[in-house]
Amino acid sequence: MNLVDLTKASISEVMETMFFTVLEFQGEEDKAINGGYCSWIRLTSEDSQSIFFIIKLEPEFAKQITADFLGFIPDNISENEIEDCAKELANMLGGTFIAKAGERFNLGLPSFGKCPEIEDESNCTEIPMFVMDARVGTVIVCSSK
Repeated sequence: MNLVDLTKASISEVMETMFFTVLEFQGEEDKAINGGYCSWIRLTSEDSQSIFFIIKLEPEFAKQITADFLGFIPDNISENEIEDCAKELANMLGGTFIAKAGERFNLGLPSFGKCPEIEDESNCTEIPMFVMDARVGTVIVCSSK
């Protein structure tokens, strides 16, 4: 599998297993994710290969998956809980990717906040995420050697 296919398989598995959400990668509503929440994580290998995941989530979707993950009502979700959940999502994506890739990577610490700037977008792919044709987020995967 290539990098994009591994990323799609990994994010799908995490979202279905841990957040009870079935993702699609095509949909009707193809708007960009400009606001919302952002988490990210970096994987590194011993031969200096680096894979960087950035996850952007629409605010309502972030609140809903946090509620589903915690077993709470969405109206009662705090910003801190969304942050913790978004970082855990990044962590689980990285871990699942490593398991599927079959290569040795070190999993960095997940981060949350304003999305980081990407220095070289030529090695990055944006993967839109949809639920029932509505755009709910984006995963950006970048690789370097």
